[in-house]
Amino acid sequence: MNSKITTVSIAVPYKSSGGVIHQHQVDFEFYKVDGHYSLRPCLDAAELQLANLPPELRFVMESGKPVSLRGKIDGNLHVIQDAVVLLKEQRHL
Repeated sequence: MNSKITTVSIAVPYKSSGGVIHQHQVDFEFYKVDGHYSLRPCLDAAELQLANLPPELRFVMESGKPVSLRGKIDGNLHVIQDAVVLLKEQRHL
């Protein structure tokens, strides 16, 4: 079952010309899906590539901490962790 909980805004590094990286606020829709959580960036395909984000970040909570379903080497774990901090502050987790 797919249940949207809220939308959060997270600072995400974007690559620009010359390899310069800037932080941009990105909105993510937050869902609970069959025993795990999903963060879906509200970006088009070109923006996903610039931000180096997949269309969906999936994770579970273990001992109060997020664990990416992509494994321990998920390069976007920092986005999940930042979102979890906000979601806990807003009492959605």
